[in-house]
Order: sequence, then structure tokens, then C-alpha cells
Amino acid sequence: MAGIGFNGPFEEQIIKSPLRVVFLSILMAVILSGALGALALIHPRSTWVLWGWIFFIIILSAKELPLGHLLLPFMPYFVWLCFYLTWGLIVSPATDIAFAGKTVVTTIALATCMAVLTAKPHYLRTFANCAQFSVVANLVLWVLIPWSSTISTLLLKLANQADPDFSGFTRYGGMLGNPNMLGYICLIATVISILATPWIAWIGRLSSLPLLYLSASRKSSILYLVILILYVIIVQRRNVRFWVSAAVLLFSLTMVLLLNDGLRAKSQSATEDPAIARIMDLQEKEESMAGGETRVDLLHSWLSVLRDEPWYGYGLQTMSGTLYVEDHPDIVLMRAPYPTGTHNTYLGVWIDIGPVGFIAFIIDRKSTRLNSSHLGI
Repeated sequence: MAGIGFNGPFEEQIIKSPLRVVFLSILMAVILSGALGALALIHPRSTWVLWGWIFFIIILSAKELPLGHLLLPFMPYFVWLCFYLTWGLIVSPATDIAFAGKTVVTTIALATCMAVLTAKPHYLRTFANCAQFSVVANLVLWVLIPWSSTISTLLLKLANQADPDFSGFTRYGGMLGNPNMLGYICLIATVISILATPWIAWIGRLSSLPLLYLSASRKSSILYLVILILYVIIVQRRNVRFWVSAAVLLFSLTMVLLLNDGLRAKSQSATEDPAIARIMDLQEKEESMAGGETRVDLLHSWLSVLRDEPWYGYGLQTMSGTLYVEDHPDIVLMRAPYPTGTHNTYLGVWIDIGPVGFIAFIIDRKSTRLNSSHLGI
């Protein structure tokens, strides 16, 4: 995909996707937006309808596309997932077969959906367009919070499910209820916006910026900045007009700030905004001074759990910390060795299924990359 710019990779001819692909892209955008949790709260059975449509479209697509070949890069991960779930079920103190079954089915379904949506360039463009609106929807809901008590109550319930200690909208988590996950959705939408129709792509990118601010997610903000830097270096490196415009704009902004005392004072006071201050507080000094738990504290706590851990691990979902009943956040579903999640996938896998499973995880990641490169993906 070298040479693909933010003006869209398929400029030579816009081919319309079949209706089933459009519908599948919309359904995937609904999942990406985090709306499944909201649908489950409003009408629990509606999620079954959504998944039913997804499986129906997959069956229709299987008649046209070689899904077996398209799913080959996914196979090493699927083998690893089955290994992880089987081992995790054996060593789990509370065996959760329902969780394992749901994980397998939804993972296969989502992988097959992505195989369908990446089978042809115009399919991928349709999905990229729909994905931008998954970001827009979360921003629109934020705007409607002061005007609708129903929406406000719904989002608070979703936030309480994601984090029982959550209070108010100090950090906005959208329909996912989780500010960090909302930040990741912004990242995904921005990355694939390169494949979208230009004007739709810019709607998604511009909607992502206020959401990153509202979520105050440090990791997402840093990754977003890295994406912008890579875009400038890789996509615009030979665009002289872009570099001249950027230099003029940067110089103009610098001069305005230097010559205007009012704007300079406002820019300095902006750094005191709670969301901006949190994003810029990479060392988590604010949490530490307030007696809160930093990422370093969390790492040390889980490493101490790791030292006491049996060689086979603690079982499924241990890395998530203490889990609560979805509809009743005050009721404990599973108590973990430490209440908060690991926030580290590698450490989490080790905690769940021990060092042998962790080594298998590393091998699987390498084999997945080799398989993808061998197939030219």
C-alpha cells in the first residue's frame, strides 16, 4: 500500500459495494462504536438479531469469496486462542465455559467479517467510511448529554459497568463506557481513514480530536501523535507544498503567540485544564500525589502476584482484575489476586496461563507475522 495518501487509494474508479457488504460494514461500525453494550441495556435480544444478520451475510459471502484462503493469516491466532481458552478453563478456579464459547464464536465471526471486508478494495473503502461514523456517533452523544436525561443515564450505566468506581463524566468513555477504549476507537478510525472517501475521512479525523481530549487517554494521545508524525514523514515527505504551508502556519502561530499577551496567557492557562493536564502528566504525578495508583504501582503489584503464581497460571480473565456482574456493578462475579487489571497484555497472558502459555503466545505472534508476509498480506 505504499504511496497511498490521505486523498484516498482508489481514485481511478469508485466501484460501489454490494448491498450486503454495505450492511455488513454498518454492523461492524456499530460494534466498533461500542453500541453493543447500549443495545444490550435497551433491548437485550437486539444483540442476537445483530449477530444473526452477521452470520447470514457471512453465509452469502461464502458463495462468492474464497473465505478459507482469506482466513489463513488468522489461523495461527485461532490455534493460540483455543490453546489459551482450553488451558485457562483447566486451571480456572471458577470454570467459565460460557465465556470461552462466546469468545471463540465472536472471534471467528469478526475475523470472517474482516476477511469479507478486505477481500476487495471497494469493500474495504465502504467499511472505512462506515468506521468514521462510529467515532462521530460517540461525539454526537456527548453533545446530547445536557439535553437528554435518557442518554445521560444510559452512558452513566455503561460507564459504571466498565468501572464500578467511575463517577460522573470526568472522563468520557462513550458507548464503550471506557475512556481508554474510546481512545483506541479513535486510533482505529484514523488509521483506516486513509482508505475512506476524503470528505468522510476528514469528518472522522476531526471528530477523533475532541474525543481524545474528552477521554483524556494518555496512551491513545501519544499513539495518535505518532500516527500524525508517520503521516507527515511517509505520506507527505515529497510534498513541497505541504512542507511550505506547514512552515508558514507554524511561523504564523508562533508570532501570534509571541505578540499577543492575551492569547499567550490563554495558551498557558489551557495546560491547567484537567483533561490536558492529565494527558501531559506522563509520569502520573497527579495520581501519585493524590494517593492513587499509577501504572508503575500497578506493574509492581502484578509482578508480586507473578512471583507467587503457580507455573500453570491463575486461569481465564485473571488479567482483568476483579470482575463484577454486568447488570449489578456492586456484586462481585470473580475476585482476582489484585482488583485492577494488568493493563499489559504480555504480563496478563503470563498471569492467566503461566510462562509456558506466555512463550506459546510469543511464538504465535511471530508465526502470524510470517504467515501474513508469506501470503503477501
